[in-house]
Amino acid sequence: MAHRHTPYPRNEPGHIGELQLAKQLSTLPDDHLHVWFSVNAVPSVPDIDLIIWHERAGVFVIEVKAVFLDEIEYFGWNRCKISGRAEDLGPQQQAHNAVHFLKNYLEPTGEAPWITSVACWPKIRRVEWNARWDDDRVCGEYSESMLFLDDVCADSTALLERLKRIWYNPSIGRHPTFTFRHDSNQFEAFQRSLDVKACPKATVNDYERLRTLEGKIRQEVIKEVLPYSGSHVIYIGRPGTGKTFRLLQLAIYGSEQEFDGRPVL
Repeated sequence: MAHRHTPYPRNEPGHIGELQLAKQLSTLPDDHLHVWFSVNAVPSVPDIDLIIWHERAGVFVIEVKAVFLDEIEYFGWNRCKISGRAEDLGPQQQAHNAVHFLKNYLEPTGEAPWITSVACWPKIRRVEWNARWDDDRVCGEYSESMLFLDDVCADSTALLERLKRIWYNPSIGRHPTFTFRHDSNQFEAFQRSLDVKACPKATVNDYERLRTLEGKIRQEVIKEVLPYSGSHVIYIGRPGTGKTFRLLQLAIYGSEQEFDGRPVL
């Protein structure tokens, strides 16, 4: 099964197509496929619809246009017009720009992989695309460098073969001169870069408080609770008053004394 590293896109107008694509990719039976959806919180990096890291194909930043063919008024290498929307950069150009910003973000870590940009049309078949346009420069070989319904909604093999082809023949930008090799250390660094989670640091006062609690509680707890005495004790108190420390000290004291070799749990 594919590895999903982010929540699904929002289930609301404007994201339904992306959500359907996300569910399709996430259920592919491919342990080598890693996906991130709606990556929009990375500093100085524009919203990225989809990132794919395939251990057998490469790393890809993907701009998803989940529209039907008759909604596209015109399409070019640089500009694209979708009905009901303002003219914009083509999705392949949008993905290429996102790659540039993402690389700038990753490079200081020294673990930036080669990233290929891709446009994705999950509601359109490639044969329908090629029959639509009157300029062969956006059909045929050019369409082979984009993802269509045939690639993302078929099976894991179809997606893998298409990504391999795109790796060496992107629609925009240079192609790599080397075969992709999955590096687990690089992958882990990449994953950490996209998933930042900070926990509070312990302050000097915290350490001092803990040391005081440890010294005081050890003496109190030995007097309060004699192991195997049959007594029942309930500790009640606000956070930080030492309830957990009392239990730990009981366990430590019991194990040190080795009460007739009986286990202290």
